[in-house]
Amino acid sequence: MKRDEKIQVGNLIEFVKVPEQDETLTVKVTELRSYDTFKEMYENIPFHDFDCEGWTMKEMVEGTYEIYTPQQEKQWGALAITIKFQQKSNGDKFRCFFYLSFRKFSVGH
Repeated sequence: MKRDEKIQVGNLIEFVKVPEQDETLTVKVTELRSYDTFKEMYENIPFHDFDCEGWTMKEMVEGTYEIYTPQQEKQWGALAITIKFQQKSNGDKFRCFFYLSFRKFSVGH
């Protein structure tokens, strides 16, 4: 999947380890959920799904603002992408789910 393509359920996304670029991880998109704000996303997805049990809402939002600015949030909103690990470059198989919060990619309908 190229960076300017629309993310859709069923897409395979390959992540490359940087800066070495010697390992890859392929995942399959299994669900997409759009939100107007990170707070709204965090109110709808349990913190343990982010591996953030015990965090406060304030810590979750402020931690996200260290990566994405409030201006980016206003412009793009928040996107929770549920993924399933498909394969690592060494051939190991994984099955795990987690969420990403970003909106640089557009979402297909």
